[in-house]
Amino acid sequence: IPFDCPEDIANCLIEMDKEENHEIIKINDREIRYYIINFGKYIDNINNVRNELNNVDLIIIADGRKLIKRKELTELIPKLREKISPNTAIYFPTALPWEMPLLVYLGVDYFDYSSASYYASLGYQFTKNRMMITNNKSFDELLQHNMSILDEVIEEIRYCIKEGCLRNLVEETSISDPYLRANYR
Repeated sequence: IPFDCPEDIANCLIEMDKEENHEIIKINDREIRYYIINFGKYIDNINNVRNELNNVDLIIIADGRKLIKRKELTELIPKLREKISPNTAIYFPTALPWEMPLLVYLGVDYFDYSSASYYASLGYQFTKNRMMITNNKSFDELLQHNMSILDEVIEEIRYCIKEGCLRNLVEETSISDPYLRANYR
């Protein structure tokens, strides 16, 4: 669903996509049920798919790159958490290192290395708080570096959760990005 499409079109597309967004995959002889969340900017449509969210193991948030820069992010994840089982995980693909603490704070459980690969292919190197263009490293070197930064951020998040100071980490990392700061507030 295009993020800014008219609401009546979004509602129609959500109705059409209900069955397509609900799938089962097999991993190591275990069935995993997942549902792809894609409401555009109309987060209230979560009520229209409430039944589809029952008995789901994993919820995948589509269009995360758009959502991270919008206030709808802080509405979507808490609303999802209210409606799903505590055993259902939320997966946010393409997260950047400085976004991950806020996303975990909001309720996201899983991330991937897709941002590391994508930005390495464009010549960007991650730090914990930003990315920088670099011309003196190969794709493989950038990919390994970016993946290691993502791993370090996850390790720090785990430590902060264990120590009860995740909120402090969110405040530290969100201060450098106005969109993250607005979502945190």
